[in-house]
Amino acid sequence: NVVEGNSLSYTVTLTGSTTIASTYAYSLGGGSATATSDYNTTPTFSNGVSLVGSNLIVPAGVSSFTVTVATIDDTIVDSA
Repeated sequence: NVVEGNSLSYTVTLTGSTTIASTYAYSLGGGSATATSDYNTTPTFSNGVSLVGSNLIVPAGVSSFTVTVATIDDTIVDSA
């Protein structure tokens, strides 16, 4: 849960560090939130991780990173 208008952060931990740049499929969804009206569909990533299309590119040497999604503060009361 997050207060609307704040960011929600997830920490992703890999089993060991990547030895070369690695690509992983990525999607953001599930739950009852609606893209573009409840949250920004362009997340940010730490540790040099980038999003290219629907793939995450994780640089060599990375063992964990944070995905941050900004929520949108609207006037609609959402259920908890």
